[in-house]
Amino acid sequence: MNSDSLVIGFLFLFSLGLIYIVENSKDLKAKLDKNMPARDIVTIFIVVFFLTLVFQSGYYSYTSIENLSFFKDYNENEKLYINTDKRIFEENKYYNEKRKLGIDINKAKEPYLPDGFKHIKGNVENGFVIKDDDGNEFVWIPCTLDDNEYAKFEKQNFNNVILQSKDTCYDINYKRFMDSVFDNGGFYVSRYEIANENGKFFSKPNNEVAFVKSRDEAANIVNSICIGKNVELINGFAYDAMLSWIMKEKEEQYFYNENEQILSGRHSVKNIYDVFDNVFEITNECSTGTAIKRGIAIEEQVIEDEGIHSRYPITEEFDENEKLAVRVVLYK
Repeated sequence: MNSDSLVIGFLFLFSLGLIYIVENSKDLKAKLDKNMPARDIVTIFIVVFFLTLVFQSGYYSYTSIENLSFFKDYNENEKLYINTDKRIFEENKYYNEKRKLGIDINKAKEPYLPDGFKHIKGNVENGFVIKDDDGNEFVWIPCTLDDNEYAKFEKQNFNNVILQSKDTCYDINYKRFMDSVFDNGGFYVSRYEIANENGKFFSKPNNEVAFVKSRDEAANIVNSICIGKNVELINGFAYDAMLSWIMKEKEEQYFYNENEQILSGRHSVKNIYDVFDNVFEITNECSTGTAIKRGIAIEEQVIEDEGIHSRYPITEEFDENEKLAVRVVLYK
């Protein structure tokens, strides 16, 4: 029996006792009748008792529902966190096993050409660009495991202000991509944010950027690019390697420009466009079930401090005005 039940029992017994005393004490009854009839006083106590009983019943019902809701939400969140920790552990374990095999630096220096593509511009050091018959352009990201002249292939926290740590994130798909990077010394990334050209999607310049509201929408776009090739929405490993690569280039840093027309092919570093601007890119990375967005220059803020290097969780309700672009990886 809890304390609230004891209170109700006490009030009930107290009311019965009060009724008995008033009804059976002539002196007390006579004194009370001068100001208020004794029966009225008894009636008041009875009403107060029943009101208290009703209040207690309502309170129990409310708190019971609230507690059930709380514990339901708590259990769901607990499952989500447990699943997240499991996914992060599995990803780290897989990466560490692959890391033992190393990456051949010679393969990083000599990009392979996917079937149907040709080299059109640049070299490994300044951005090796390839193009297919549909006009899709990709840039080679040469990867190593050391912080040397090439991209460091690992998840990283670049800035001092960490909004979402790499240690709390995992990728939806990573095994085939990771296998390819370790086997071939790197991967290709779309040279541009994916653009919409007359209802079709390409990695081309000077077209309106294709914006999405969810990862499912992004997947529909990705599946229409370079059909038959290994093309996926960019993941956390790829984004960090790309940033590691372009950060080695000492070029002008760009800032947020609200009035700039959002077309593909605005600014480039190492022949990779559209990273230093005011458009977020949705990724294959998650944190506790929430998709991660990357790649934006914060208004009036230098990008090295916060911005393109940071991981931002995407809220369940998208801002109607928020723009989420798509960038993809191509691998063997």
